[in-house]
Amino acid sequence: MSEPRHVLVVCMGNYCRSPLAALLISATSDGAIEAKSAGLRDWHIGEAAHPLMITIAADLGYDLTRHRGAELTPELIEWADALVAVDDETARALAERAPGRPVHVLAGGVADPYKQPPQAFIDAAHQIERAAREYSTSGLADRP
Repeated sequence: MSEPRHVLVVCMGNYCRSPLAALLISATSDGAIEAKSAGLRDWHIGEAAHPLMITIAADLGYDLTRHRGAELTPELIEWADALVAVDDETARALAERAPGRPVHVLAGGVADPYKQPPQAFIDAAHQIERAAREYSTSGLADRP
C-alpha cells in the first residue's frame, strides 16, 4: 500500500465542523487518507471538540474524543496534499494563506452550527458524513 495522502480540513475555530470532517475523511478512506484539521482562529487551541459534536460523532460510530483544537500554520499547509475548507468564507481565507494552492469546499459548504440549536449540529454532521464518504472515494485526495 502506498503512503496515505495528507488532507487538511479547515474551519473558523477547529471546534465543530473541521474536527468531524477530518475524522470521517480518514475513517472512511480505508487508510488511503490521513486527515488533520485546523482553525483559522486561535479560539479553541488545545480544547476538545464541541461536546455535542462529540456525542453526535459517537452516535454515528466514530470517536472524536481525542481531538484537540489547533490553529492553521504554514507547516500544516505544507504538510497537506489537499486543502479542504468547510465553507466559502473559510475557503477564501485559506486561499489567501496558501497562495497558488487549490482549496476545495466540502459539500459545497457546511453551515456553522456553533451557538445554534442541536438540530443544526445534527444536520451539519450528516452533511459532513455524506461529504466525507464522497470525498474519500472521489479520488480528490489523489490529486496534488
